[in-house]
Amino acid sequence: MLFRKAEKGKGWRTMLNEAFRDAARSILRRWKRTLLTISGIAIGVTSVLLISSIGEYGTRAVTDELESLGLGGIMISTSDSSLYPSISNEEIETIQKSSQVQCAMPLMMLYSTMQANETVSNALLLGVDEDAGKIISLDVIYGKGILRSDIVSKAKICLIDQSFAVSAFGTENAVGKKVQLGIGGTYREYRVVGITKTGNGLLQSSLGNYIPSFVYVPYSSLQSEVGQTSFQQVAVRIGQNTDPDLAGGSIVKLLERTTGIRGKYVAENLSQQKEGLYGLLNTVTLALTAIGAISLIVACLSIMTTMLVSVHERTREIGIKKSLGATKLNILLEFLCEAGMISVLGSLLGALSAGILVLTISAVFAISFPIRFDILGGTFFITMTTGIIFGGYPAFRAASLKPVDALRSE
Repeated sequence: MLFRKAEKGKGWRTMLNEAFRDAARSILRRWKRTLLTISGIAIGVTSVLLISSIGEYGTRAVTDELESLGLGGIMISTSDSSLYPSISNEEIETIQKSSQVQCAMPLMMLYSTMQANETVSNALLLGVDEDAGKIISLDVIYGKGILRSDIVSKAKICLIDQSFAVSAFGTENAVGKKVQLGIGGTYREYRVVGITKTGNGLLQSSLGNYIPSFVYVPYSSLQSEVGQTSFQQVAVRIGQNTDPDLAGGSIVKLLERTTGIRGKYVAENLSQQKEGLYGLLNTVTLALTAIGAISLIVACLSIMTTMLVSVHERTREIGIKKSLGATKLNILLEFLCEAGMISVLGSLLGALSAGILVLTISAVFAISFPIRFDILGGTFFITMTTGIIFGGYPAFRAASLKPVDALRSE
């Protein structure tokens, strides 16, 4: 009767309502076993969402660290094959005269160590000038930045990040304190005049042995310490609507035309490198998510086991329903609805658990822990599809039982 109504297009709603009602009864009758299956799916969904969130947070954290170094402009340096391995002050003035350049800053980098009050940290010494805040994302939260007078006087001053300040002095505001910077094989004393905001607190604290503290000093002071009068790199800030590649090529041509030296200068688009690294980190996030999805598929296999057991236990019930007029389609829909309901409940429980964990981590570590809604939607889709597919075989097996054989079953 139901099947004939469905053929007329009026009985599908009734058929589905009965299928869902019977599926819900079966789930409630065997709630302990069903709960274990739902828990397995929930754990799989939670792991996928947590892995994707951790990967996304890591990508954003590393990107923020790169942004804090100002990787958004152009770096002018000398070619490895050049006979002139340094850039002079006159060449920097030539760069600053380019119409596409907002400002240019000589940049010196020295990987070293820093210590204060028995606290030792790896440090990246950056020799900069008074325009550092315009080129590098330098956020001074206490004290002041480097001034032109500091450059002229070759002052032994520095800016340190808040993470090292707290570790060494027990307070973020360590302005006026003294630190020892390892330069040229010996430690030199520098006075702290400013505290910069650490790029990412959690990343810095958890990977402090690998990510150095950033220390900013006047480039003239660093030149005096190491005995240099020229530079290897010049950081350049260009206009917002200016193409970095075209601007870099234009600067190189200007330098070659002015100095008459060809093949010496190289323009490096730092924005392009940052985007490439971001793409790589995003790929790693997706790969980790895919690995987590394996546990989800394994959890969905438990649906097949549960449904097979359910078919075996309800064989006589199926025979009775068929003898009373239930069609193959009725039985098939009932078991498919049961598999779908288990998948949906497991997905919802997993999403809820992941959300609670993300909120807890965000509250404890005071960070913004993201949830990728595209992965959330994909996880729901995969779970539903996989659950119905794995539940399809038991459902088809139940629907194919002959009433006589089913009634004879014990």
